[in-house]
Amino acid sequence: MPYLDEGEENGEHAEYKCSISGSWYSVPSVWVPDAFFLRRNNLYPKFVLNACSAVSTDTMHRMKFNDGFNHEIALLAYYNSIDFAFIELCGRSYSGDVLEILPKEVGSAMLPDLFSLEFEEGQ
Repeated sequence: MPYLDEGEENGEHAEYKCSISGSWYSVPSVWVPDAFFLRRNNLYPKFVLNACSAVSTDTMHRMKFNDGFNHEIALLAYYNSIDFAFIELCGRSYSGDVLEILPKEVGSAMLPDLFSLEFEEGQ
């Protein structure tokens, strides 16, 4: 039996997320981002570069850098105590020490300007 017929037979097409979609069987918005920012965190908010061309669900915020933007320096600029404190203050805390960060909060993070620094290879 084809998968779509099986899904309809099992009632998947009538579930909330599928029922509000025009084509219930398609995965919306699939693209390869430059980096991910995890939506829910425990110890600290995580920002990771996408070196393996992975895709994700909405459990991670997908990020695209402008052309010519140095991804490694952006990652280095993010990991500091000031940004961690800012994100924690802007994010939403849930029981069990879970911090949720929404796109607006990620976009308002202030990063120090490391782009004027010069780095040597291997350091």
